[in-house]
Amino acid sequence: MAAAAATVCLGLVRDGASVTLSTPSGRVEAAPGRTRPLLEHLAAVEGGAASAAATEEADVRVVAADESVAVRFDGRVREFDGLVSEPAVADSGSDAADGDEKTNPEVREV
Repeated sequence: MAAAAATVCLGLVRDGASVTLSTPSGRVEAAPGRTRPLLEHLAAVEGGAASAAATEEADVRVVAADESVAVRFDGRVREFDGLVSEPAVADSGSDAADGDEKTNPEVREV
């Protein structure tokens, strides 16, 4: 779970987003140029589930099971291994540039 959360968070930060990560061990923020606290938090994270409030607020959820890790976002569920092994495909119908808060938020809960 920690590796998947780090990959997702750092990918968003590299794209210029600020993220707030909630784990069973607490909450940490990351932004471009400020990722060390996130990585330190994930290095020491404990198992379990994040709080119900954090889960409800999250735009993206990383959920670990016995043998797999799933990433849930925008009403979809994808296996983490599939997300990192498949080439990225541009969505020509994206409205991310129009400032829509759901597709282009400044802070994303993970």
